Amino acid sequence: MRSYSVARIERHLEQTAILLYIFRIIKMALTKKVNVVVLFALLALAVLAYVNRARILITCTQEIVNLERAGSLEKLRGGNVDMSSIDETKVSSLAKMLQERLDLITEGKWPKRNLICEDINSTAPCKSRTPCARPWETRTHQQRVRELLTLPRLQLSPAQLDSILKLSEKIPEKDLIIASAISSNHFDEMQSMFQNLHEIVYPRIKNFHMVLFDIGLSPLQRNITQKNCRCQIVKFNFDLFPPHVSDIRCYSWKPIIFRAVIAKARKLFVYQDSSIRWSTEFPKVFERALKYGQQTVAPMYGDNVPSNSMKQTLDYLNEDVCAMRQFEEMQAGIQMNRHDNLVIEALLNPWAKCALEDSCICPIKPSAVIRCTGQHLHRCHRFDQSAFNTLMAKLYGSERYKMSVPLDLHPLKIMRGDRNSTYFKK
Repeated sequence: MRSYSVARIERHLEQTAILLYIFRIIKMALTKKVNVVVLFALLALAVLAYVNRARILITCTQEIVNLERAGSLEKLRGGNVDMSSIDETKVSSLAKMLQERLDLITEGKWPKRNLICEDINSTAPCKSRTPCARPWETRTHQQRVRELLTLPRLQLSPAQLDSILKLSEKIPEKDLIIASAISSNHFDEMQSMFQNLHEIVYPRIKNFHMVLFDIGLSPLQRNITQKNCRCQIVKFNFDLFPPHVSDIRCYSWKPIIFRAVIAKARKLFVYQDSSIRWSTEFPKVFERALKYGQQTVAPMYGDNVPSNSMKQTLDYLNEDVCAMRQFEEMQAGIQMNRHDNLVIEALLNPWAKCALEDSCICPIKPSAVIRCTGQHLHRCHRFDQSAFNTLMAKLYGSERYKMSVPLDLHPLKIMRGDRNSTYFKK
């Protein structure tokens, strides 16, 4: 992910030791009588040794800082995550919670999903495997949870989690927290979102807090928003995270926000993109999320996950491309998550970890994979949504659909491009 490495630091430290040794030799030589030429040469060598030593120490310090920012300081301490410390009691507890959750959800109308790999022309690499592989059918709930809690590449280090939680340290604890994030190019769409929130949502809920993360507003836009939104604005501190997070087209900021804010939501955390418009039925889906742990939105007819995801992401998440063909995309931009250990530890933690690794969430330059054209696997990439859908499949398997809003409920619309440039008073 970064050019900095522990090996380079070790080499620098070795060089420093050598230079210090030379410096000691020079010191010993100066205690004896030597001619002027030799003395001058020794002094010049001493100066060079001092300059190089200073340069090396500065380089080491900078690399350690950058490693710490990336959450990799644990590498200096002998490893990332100690797998021997995994609590099997926790695994069993979360697996039981998963089983109970899936058994509890019985009512609702969802679209039937029964894809086989030969159904669509775009799956040539998978056609020899009919029906699609379904590894989740052979995994117990305990095995699913254990993988999500123990696969090293999915584990947040303490330093990484600390950086994430710094984003929400000034957010007050509330039973319900609603959050969104905005950049300058969605300013008018955000105004329309707040009009909907003010008119439909705010009057019908209590003990809640609205948080808006500024990921690129201009100073004027931020000032206008602060006066009108009836919300708390939090500046997203990109300096806390690896460089790719600063490219907002990678959408790394979204899973990071989820993990940061749910820590302050005592009961329910709702995230919505600026395109979400609620209807008066929204309390029903909030109640479902509190009862079942999660609710998201799946379109009636959506693209399958690997068609809109880079293979590198699926590989990082240790998932089979052909197996993922059976899953159509759920929306990552509208979610309702209960504050419970299963959601946080088996889903949001791995999702946030993926967001911190460009090889997971943003393996290819965004401009090269943003357009979804053609009918083939890996035709484009959905960044946070690609990772989210894969993790949902790993956790819930073929019952993933139970976490989506039933078709007979109509709590919201996704209205991309719905703008209001005059709702906020200037």
